[in-house]
Amino acid sequence: MEIINSVSNWIKDKIFVEIFNNTHFNTIKTYEVLILGEKGVGKTSMCKKFSSGDFSLEEKPTTFTNIYTHNFNIFDNEITLNITDIDMNYYKLNSTLILSNTDGIILVYDVTKTATFRSLQQWFLDIQEKSNYKNIPIIIVGNKTDLTFLRCVDFEEGNEKAFTLDTLFEESSCINSEESDKPFKNILSKLILNDLNDENKKKLRDSIELTENEDDKTIIEKKINNTNEKNNSDINKERNI
Repeated sequence: MEIINSVSNWIKDKIFVEIFNNTHFNTIKTYEVLILGEKGVGKTSMCKKFSSGDFSLEEKPTTFTNIYTHNFNIFDNEITLNITDIDMNYYKLNSTLILSNTDGIILVYDVTKTATFRSLQQWFLDIQEKSNYKNIPIIIVGNKTDLTFLRCVDFEEGNEKAFTLDTLFEESSCINSEESDKPFKNILSKLILNDLNDENKKKLRDSIELTENEDDKTIIEKKINNTNEKNNSDINKERNI
């Protein structure tokens, strides 16, 4: 379990703790996230890297459904991120039911394969239609950025596509642990923010000194990343003692 605790500097203002603990969350909160995209874009590798740190260049295509779980403890509230890596045949047959129980979607393409990028539009339209336009938060992820010499889709193209579709955007590499974590933390940030109403978003903004034009998602993302860095630093210190 990854522990996010209250030792970092921004926790000194207790407004965020009050909002988080008393207003919007129970002791346990679970978010259901679905990871989608064309065959071979690295969905399973991304899930395994994030949930357990494992990575293999010989990963086989998913022929059944796996759920990868990652737990966060934020101010004594346990948040569980369930990431479903689904068999595509099963998904196509049951997409309406599956999407009705989905809180967020990670939509992946391979930056070395243009066809997987071009398919994003159809994936997006299909998600909208099959979810009955439920407005599920989506993050588009360009994976395998470590393969720079094979890259066909640059960052600007991916970012522009996400802007056009009104989704989040990130690039990822399972070789790089920091990059591989970002898509999952970004979608978690968005889901948490969706559970805050406008009044409490304002309180949250007021509780930390950020510029007015900084996007809401970044607020929670910074909190998660900052606490992770502090926690990892503390763990490393303990190991060195």
